[in-house]
Amino acid sequence: MTGRGRIVLRFDADGQVGMGHFSRSLSLAEKLVEIGFEPIVVTKHVHANIWTALKTFSYTCIKIPSSLPWSAEEEYIAQEFGFRDVKASIFDISTPYALCSIPDVDRCLSAFKNHGSLCLIDSVHDQALGDKIQTDLDMVVVPYVGSGDSEGRKQDGTTFLGGPSYFVLGGEYSRSGPIQREMRSDDPLRVLLTFGGSDPQGITARALKAVSRISEQSLMLRVIVGPSFSDRLTSQLEQSARSIHHCCTIVNAPDSLLEHMLWCDLAISSSGLTKYELAMTGTPSILISIDKDHALINKPFDETGVSVHLGVHSMVSEEQIKHAVVRLLANRDARVRMSRCGRELLDGQGATKILNELDSIISRSQERD
Repeated sequence: MTGRGRIVLRFDADGQVGMGHFSRSLSLAEKLVEIGFEPIVVTKHVHANIWTALKTFSYTCIKIPSSLPWSAEEEYIAQEFGFRDVKASIFDISTPYALCSIPDVDRCLSAFKNHGSLCLIDSVHDQALGDKIQTDLDMVVVPYVGSGDSEGRKQDGTTFLGGPSYFVLGGEYSRSGPIQREMRSDDPLRVLLTFGGSDPQGITARALKAVSRISEQSLMLRVIVGPSFSDRLTSQLEQSARSIHHCCTIVNAPDSLLEHMLWCDLAISSSGLTKYELAMTGTPSILISIDKDHALINKPFDETGVSVHLGVHSMVSEEQIKHAVVRLLANRDARVRMSRCGRELLDGQGATKILNELDSIISRSQERD
C-alpha cells in the first residue's frame, strides 16, 4: 500500500471534450499526492499529445481502449491494475461520450462503487449527468457559477458541493498568492487570444482576423495554440500572425496560461473552463461560446461582471469582436471593475475543499466497516 491508499481519477480529454477535464484531474492528482494518497489516472478518449504528457508523470496511468464500452471499464482496470488499496474514485465525465450512453455509464459507476467511495464532478443544465443516473453517489461537485452555492449539503446520503468556490485551478494559481496586477492604459495594449486545447470551430482564427482590423491603435498580441489544434488551423494562425500590422506572437501549447494572463490587458476566450482561470488572475475578458449549451452555462458567469459574453460563435461577426475589443481597451475603469470581480469570485482552494470533504467521506466509510 502506498501512503493512505489510492484514488482513481477518470476523465477524457480530446478534440471533442476539450482539455479542461484533464487539467482539473491533474490538479486533483497533485493535491492527492500532497495529502498522502496515490492517484491512479484513467482515461479513454484522449488526444495523443495529452497521453504522451501523462506518461511523463510518476502516477500510474491507464488508457482504456476507445472501443471498450463503459460497462466493461471496471473489469478492464481490474485486469490491468487491480483495485487493491483503492479508497475512492472521482469521475469527471460529464461529456458527450457519457451523456449519449447513460445506462452503460450507470453500470460503470455501479461497478466502481464496489471499490470505495464515489465522487462525480458534474456539469449543469442538459450537460448534467448526476440527475440521469441511478447509482448512489457519495459526493457530487458542481463547481460552476449558477450551480447554486452549497457547502456540504447532504441529501439521501450524498454530499453536494456547489458553486465557484469549488472550482479546481492548477496549482500554480493557488501557489502564486494574491494576484497583483496593474491595469494599463498606455499603448501598445496587450491582448491574449486563447480558445482551449483543440478549438475545432476555428474561433481563434476568426478572433485574430477581427483584432487585426483594429487600426485605431497598435497592439501586442499573443495567440495560444493548444496541444490538439489541427495542423491546418495552426498554419493559418502562423500565416496571419506574419501578415498583420500588430506585433503578434504565436505561443505553442504552453504548460500554463498564468504567465500569459498576467501579461495581457484583455483576453478573448471561449466559454470553457479557461474563463475561471481568467477570473482568478483578474484578467478582463471577452467570451465567445462554442455552442448554445455553453452560452446557457455562460450567462450566469457573465452576470458576475467578470467578462463580456458576445454569444455563440456562429452568431458573432468579426465586426462585433473588433468593436468589443476596442470598447474595453478604451475603458480602463471597466477593466478595473472586471478584474476586481474576478478576483472576488475565486479563492483558488477548490481542490483542497473537494478532497477534504472526500477524505471525510472515506474516513466515515472506514469507521462503518
